Amino acid sequence: MPRWAPTVLLRAVVVAAAGVLGAAAATELNGTTLRMATPREVAGPFFLDLRKIRRDVTNGRPGVPLYLDLKVLGNCWPNGSGCRPKEDALVDIWHADSRGVYSGVFNEGVNATGRDFFRGSLLTRRDGSVTFRTIVPGWYWTRLAHVHLKVRGSPPPPRGSPAGRQPNAGFVTQLFFPPPFLRRVYSTGVYAARSARGGDGDAYTATVATDFELRGNGGKFRALQVSLRPVTVGWLRANAFPVPPRWQRRQGVELGYIASYTLRLKW
Repeated sequence: MPRWAPTVLLRAVVVAAAGVLGAAAATELNGTTLRMATPREVAGPFFLDLRKIRRDVTNGRPGVPLYLDLKVLGNCWPNGSGCRPKEDALVDIWHADSRGVYSGVFNEGVNATGRDFFRGSLLTRRDGSVTFRTIVPGWYWTRLAHVHLKVRGSPPPPRGSPAGRQPNAGFVTQLFFPPPFLRRVYSTGVYAARSARGGDGDAYTATVATDFELRGNGGKFRALQVSLRPVTVGWLRANAFPVPPRWQRRQGVELGYIASYTLRLKW
């Protein structure tokens, strides 16, 4: 029997048991997790090849702090094994602000051209990791809250070239959040203020079934969902991020959350 045969057989059993079509999800069967290669998603209409190298992409805009802690692994088998860290890969992120508005374009009735909030790029370290400081993204009609993500090899295509401007060149996907987490966050601060307005699209009502891109694909949603944990002062210091002054922390300033995700790429 070829060495890949047990993996293929196990994958077939897991997919049949879970009812998941395609290699989308990390599925648990009898307590054993089968890791699949990270599924792709579309870039959407708002990708801009800015290549603004920075860890903090907030531009001072309000929202619950979120530290997007990513690890990029490459040369993975379809079952997600055999991976190696990808060093010096270019990782781009972009997402909407707390109002559901993207920078750099006209959208949601807002002219945000010439702005670059919540857009940034970093090169992966030797272990394939990058960490961005951002906020929990807001929402807009027809979509679950999400973060766009693009990974390009080293060196990436020249900026401004046709290949560089191509939205879906490289590896492109989107990351999602657990619904209970979003319900909790969206009941606070600038998010709650938006919901209270009561206008069309102001309330967050999206589900996997109604999301314009996922179209009910629960397996893909689970496979692209981040893991979350609260930020601590020790973590901020260890990762060289600014720590709010003690007096602010005593007044209840929110340190935010760490959203972790490992990308398992086939290239």
